[in-house]
Amino acid sequence: MMAGGLALFGASTILTGCGASGGGSGSSTTTHAAGSTSTQAGATTTQPSGGGSSSTTHAVVSTTTAAPAATTTQNSDPRTPLYVALRMDDISVGEDEQIQANIINWFSENKIPFNFHIITYSEDGPWPSKCKEDPSSSQFCSSPIVQKLQEVYDAGQIVGTSDDAWLDLGCHSHQHDYWPKYIAGENTGAGWQHNDLAIAMGILNEAYPDASIRSFAAPANAANNATVQAALAQGLDIVTTQATVNCDASSEPGTAPGWNYGVGPCGNTDNVTYTHDHWDCIPPNDRYYTTEGAQKANGVYSLPCSSANSNFKTVEIGLSVEETIGVGTCGCVNEVCTMIANAKEMAAKSNGLHWTTLIMHPQTTFDSTGPNQQPQTWPEWLDQFLIQVRALEEYNVIFKTMHQMTELRAPTPSSIHELIA
Repeated sequence: MMAGGLALFGASTILTGCGASGGGSGSSTTTHAAGSTSTQAGATTTQPSGGGSSSTTHAVVSTTTAAPAATTTQNSDPRTPLYVALRMDDISVGEDEQIQANIINWFSENKIPFNFHIITYSEDGPWPSKCKEDPSSSQFCSSPIVQKLQEVYDAGQIVGTSDDAWLDLGCHSHQHDYWPKYIAGENTGAGWQHNDLAIAMGILNEAYPDASIRSFAAPANAANNATVQAALAQGLDIVTTQATVNCDASSEPGTAPGWNYGVGPCGNTDNVTYTHDHWDCIPPNDRYYTTEGAQKANGVYSLPCSSANSNFKTVEIGLSVEETIGVGTCGCVNEVCTMIANAKEMAAKSNGLHWTTLIMHPQTTFDSTGPNQQPQTWPEWLDQFLIQVRALEEYNVIFKTMHQMTELRAPTPSSIHELIA
């Protein structure tokens, strides 16, 4: 198996992805130099010969926001349920503010469950927290994204503000660009991480006091045990990092924990050999869901992203809707990790429950031509995405908030064993 490279901010601190123990014919290591705030772990894999069927599959999309009680089976639909948590990072002031507002507006109008994570600091100043009481308290009170979030918050669309809210607000740190320096080892950077998350959550809780903020999206998709403890100290019991799987890796499961990942959840290194000695957010027996529900990993619900609508390493490079959905594809190949293929991979780790966290970034741009013969805008891309997932046949795609993802349960254990012998 090929290794997934993890690019960080600072050439002296690099985490390197690694193949799973067992099940591979070999491994190689790729490292990447420092990048911008959009840099995240790579998912470097290669396409095997004959990889993937080209048969057409279909799905019906449910936009119901109510979390399931004791089952994940859609009795009225014979198709396989496929649960998707759409996760957008890098919501912030200072850049792409109107694009961000347009994205939030699309989800608000279409009532599609959506998870977005705010960076509370920019080089121009912090995210404003007192705009409701004093619009002159910050230069950013007039920002399009700040005003849009206040609008949906006041309308009861943010989870926690009403019973049927569908927009899930999460934390993406305060000093985002400095995080990679503090997660080099298993327990490094504890004090700094605790302080950074305390500042971020202080701002978010003051700005949106009724929001239920439980999700932390780790910068660069990397974290360590200290990150988990810092998140829990702020009431963040959902941690989303990365769990990318090489094409067809699930056919050779290897040995838990950490089997068959290209880059595993909460990956960090010993800072000496630069190998992933620690993946701190793998649940027991590498099983995210059982018939009893979601399993916690190191005290948190681990909901790592396994798919994306952009190149996984260079998020400015957007994928077409067809590439993102990925009918007939397999795992992660050449930094492309598709929705369907990776939901299948996560099903192998979840007793048959098909699911994926699909990561997005507002700075992603799309080459596909929109209705005006110009590159697609984000709303145009989302319109097409919704149309095409509703045109699928094999899967019943159901979008969920991070809150709702923690309440899913696996199908009966007869299909896939609950534990690895």
